[in-house]
Amino acid sequence: MLKKYLKMDLYRVFTSAPFWLGVIGVYITMNLMAKVGQPAIDVISRYKVMKFQSVTIAIFAFSSFAYGNALREDQEHHFWQNEILRGDLKSYIWSKVLSGFLAADITVFAGQLLFFQQDSFWHPLLMLEDEFFTANGVDLRGNCFGWFAMHGMPILYLVFSAIIFGLLGGILCLVSMLLSLLAKNQMFAICIPMAGYYFIVTYLGVLFPQGGIWDWNSLFMFSTDVFGNAWISLGYIFLMTILCVIVLGNLIAARVTKEIRGESM
Repeated sequence: MLKKYLKMDLYRVFTSAPFWLGVIGVYITMNLMAKVGQPAIDVISRYKVMKFQSVTIAIFAFSSFAYGNALREDQEHHFWQNEILRGDLKSYIWSKVLSGFLAADITVFAGQLLFFQQDSFWHPLLMLEDEFFTANGVDLRGNCFGWFAMHGMPILYLVFSAIIFGLLGGILCLVSMLLSLLAKNQMFAICIPMAGYYFIVTYLGVLFPQGGIWDWNSLFMFSTDVFGNAWISLGYIFLMTILCVIVLGNLIAARVTKEIRGESM
């Protein structure tokens, strides 16, 4: 039954205007970032330098465009009644959770791919300066995907880095989905991803000032090899993502179940 719900939800995502507006929004944001203080001469170096800018958080606002409000909208218009009659409540909720996460990840990923394609017309993908794998002052050896760039496959470095960046967009989309249910306000789907990112990064920075495995900027935005082994570091990133999806998904499920049962009484 979950598969059936997912098929319907993903169709709803990819045929909706908000999804494509989100992709375009990420692409435009990347272009604006590229115009601010960009001394880098290749795409990979420019991409890494760009992510140090504060405007990066605007990308996360677009990540929730497609499906961050899906549950809130269904409840406001009572669409959930017809959907649940054709299946079950648990599958319905988890389909929305997984679809929201995937939609956000793909939005961030696709918007970045468009930028990479455009930027590659004017800049080479990578220009190594020395035998230490430095590109415009950026050392690639501490990155989980640095191996691809150092072995003549810079496009894979960019693609995989964009996917990991998108995972954070997916997590923040679920945060906004949960809070929009609690606050009963659809605007949360736009505001919360940015505020949530700032809160999470700042809060973790206070709790764990040493950074490392708790530094979400390093993990998701820069794909840093925090363990000195790319496979272990990537495994940790995916484990953190899965745990966040499970925890947030269960919180969302509990909230939706409570509201739906309250309406049914």
